[in-house]
Amino acid sequence: MTDGDGNFTFEVEPGTYSLVEQTPSNYGDVKDSDGGNPNVIETVDVTAGDSVDNVFVDELKSAMPSVSPSSIPTARPSRQPPIVPDLSPPSLVPPTPSCIGCIRLDFETSGDGTALSRGEYVTDAWLDKYGITVSASGKDGGGYTPNGAARVFDTANPGPDNNEGDFDLGSPNENCSGGGPGVGSAGQTTNCVPQGKVLIIQESNKDNPDDLHKGGTITFDFVAPAKVQDVVLMDIEEHDVITLTSAAGAVTTVNYIGIGNNGVQTVPINVENVVKMVIGIPGSGAVAELGVCFDCDVP
Repeated sequence: MTDGDGNFTFEVEPGTYSLVEQTPSNYGDVKDSDGGNPNVIETVDVTAGDSVDNVFVDELKSAMPSVSPSSIPTARPSRQPPIVPDLSPPSLVPPTPSCIGCIRLDFETSGDGTALSRGEYVTDAWLDKYGITVSASGKDGGGYTPNGAARVFDTANPGPDNNEGDFDLGSPNENCSGGGPGVGSAGQTTNCVPQGKVLIIQESNKDNPDDLHKGGTITFDFVAPAKVQDVVLMDIEEHDVITLTSAAGAVTTVNYIGIGNNGVQTVPINVENVVKMVIGIPGSGAVAELGVCFDCDVP
C-alpha cells in the first residue's frame, strides 16, 4: 500500500528480498539514489526487523519534450522546453552600392576588360559595366554603320594608305619626339601622347577602318544619368556642336572649333544628369576619349 507521499509499504515474512522498479510509459528514467539501473535494489533484509530506507527517485513527466537534447543532463527533468534560438536568417539587408566614380572611357577595352580589336564594330561593349551604349550615323545617310555601330580605329596602325585608312588619325604625330604614324600640322604639338584606339564613323564596307570624310554623329546613351566632364576629339578641322539631354529632358549645347589635321583636343563639358550625348563630327575625325562621372547609387 502507499501513503500520500507516494511511499510504498510491503508486509512480508521475515527474510531477505530484492526490489525492482518498473518505469511507466512516457516517463523518463534517471539513476536511483539507492540501487543502480536497471532499477533494482538487490538486498532488502527484514530478517530482524523493518527496512525503511529504500528509495527510488524518478523524474517527473515533462510538459512536452524539448526540441533538442541539452548539452549536459539536468538533475531533474525540465517542466517546459528549453529556449531554442531562432534558426531563421535575419531580415535581408541589401548591400551598399559601390560607387563607380569617375572614369576615362578610352576605347581600348570593353567593360569587362576584353581588348577591342582594330576594325571592330561596337554598340554595347560598355553596357553591362557602365550602362553606356554608343551609336554612329553618317551625314545624309552616308557611311557604313551596321546596326548603328561605330568602328574601332587603331591610331598606332592607321594605314595601309589614305585610301584604306587615314594617317590624319595616326598617333603620335611624326614630328613628335620618337616619331609616330600621325601626319598633320596640328598634331605636332597636341598629338605626342599615343591615343591608342578611337571611335569613328566608318566610310564604307571595307576591311580597313577609315573615317567618313563628310562626318555625321557619334552618340552615347547612359542607362543611369551621369555627369559628362569632357570629350577628347581628334583630327577635327571645322566647327560643330555637342548636344546633351538630361533625364528631365533639358537640352544643353556645347559648341566647339576643331584645331586641324591630326590635332588632339579636349572639349570641356561639365554637364550633370546626362542620359544622351550627341557629338557632331563635321568631317573626318574621331572620338578619342570620354570623361564620365557616375553617382554612387549607380550599380
